[in-house]
Amino acid sequence: SPHLLSQLEWVDPQALGAASTGQVHRARLLDGRQVALKVQYREAEAAFGSDFGNVARLMRLVLPSLVPVVKEVRRRFRAEFDYEREAASMGTIGKALGGSTLAPYVVVPAPLASLSSRRVLVMDFLDGRKLTSVTQSCLIETLGESTYLRY
Repeated sequence: SPHLLSQLEWVDPQALGAASTGQVHRARLLDGRQVALKVQYREAEAAFGSDFGNVARLMRLVLPSLVPVVKEVRRRFRAEFDYEREAASMGTIGKALGGSTLAPYVVVPAPLASLSSRRVLVMDFLDGRKLTSVTQSCLIETLGESTYLRY
């Protein structure tokens, strides 16, 4: 959006990570804050809709009893394309974790809702380990066996 562009000082052209729906870039706002920009690929949602439409048509022919399941999966996956909703969820989860025993170990980046849109999510940049790199043994060591076993 023009508002977001007017607030950016710098964007790293090299993506920090990418998935089938978009990619994440490190950036700096004019006020000096480091942020992460999660940018949705332009045609990702349309391609997803087309793919799921094909699956639904196939299911109607092969396993019609599963059509309601396919519709529900489609509905839930569609939410993945709404970054404004994701920003709201991040804020809620971040607040909930902030007062929990996990607060010293798990941090949710704060979304910047005023700069985000349906297809671009702006959040605080957090330098650290990706959750996917944390092993089970590391979780047990960090949180304690009893905490790990409860969850």
